[in-house]
Amino acid sequence: MITQQTLLVLGAGASTAYGFPTGQDLRGVILHSLNRHDQQWVDLLQQCGFDFDLITKFRNDLADSPRPSVDAFLSSRRNEYLEIGKHAIAMFLLPCENDDNVRGPSGADWMRYLFDRLMPSRPEDLARNRVNILTFNFDRSFERVLWLALKAEYGRSDDETREYAKILTPVHVHGDLGLPAWLDPSGTAYGGALTKEAITQAARRIKIVFEEIPDRTKVLIRQFMTNAERIAFLGFGYAEDNLIKLGLPDHVTRNIPVSGTSRGIETGELAIIKSRLDPLHLLTDATHDILQFLRRTDVLHG
Repeated sequence: MITQQTLLVLGAGASTAYGFPTGQDLRGVILHSLNRHDQQWVDLLQQCGFDFDLITKFRNDLADSPRPSVDAFLSSRRNEYLEIGKHAIAMFLLPCENDDNVRGPSGADWMRYLFDRLMPSRPEDLARNRVNILTFNFDRSFERVLWLALKAEYGRSDDETREYAKILTPVHVHGDLGLPAWLDPSGTAYGGALTKEAITQAARRIKIVFEEIPDRTKVLIRQFMTNAERIAFLGFGYAEDNLIKLGLPDHVTRNIPVSGTSRGIETGELAIIKSRLDPLHLLTDATHDILQFLRRTDVLHG
């Protein structure tokens, strides 16, 4: 059980072990695939209503852009590419939703380590955990691993499991690939067929950084940030726009511990990040993956 009010903030690195690319890797996959040798992807975008000339211009400008991810490229407010960009993101992330990936992760299985500490002997006691989760990811791997863990641990009916899952379901700051069907019968399946309908439906739920997020999400972010007694960033890139969405450092006025992983972030880049978050005194760990970070810190204890 976690009895100290804890906020976990997830970035793209939190999903890589479960089959999803980082923002930079997704950019590379899209650029590689949207060429004339991979006609299936061009065909899918055309089925979604985008003509070949726009697809070609989008690919070329994305390739020439200095931005490290599709999200960052779209955030430059190239409005003519907003919809095709969202469709491309959805088209290449949806196939990554695969139960084999979440049941046999390619890296350290930090989610099950987390759930091992959150799940009491009786599911009725789950709500005693004082933890909130914010994710900047579109994928639904966290919800899927949570569902599978709850079903395996307690063996309750789907209806009962849905109620328990709601206690720990994350808030997606920038939207998601669809309402999870395992949590809401009106939602979409994990690992469903990749059709133009599925791509379009997912694209509609995606929000790029500069787009307005729902008022309810804003309220929850402020509530989580205000109530937190400790904050941990997991697989997070600390992009300035995302820190602004969290209201950092303004939303945290108390002297609480703020820590996180920083693997892959160079010393100079990290110095800039920490200067933005002053006076929070962000403590980062660049040498360990998320599982090792959780094991060697007190984020999940007490």
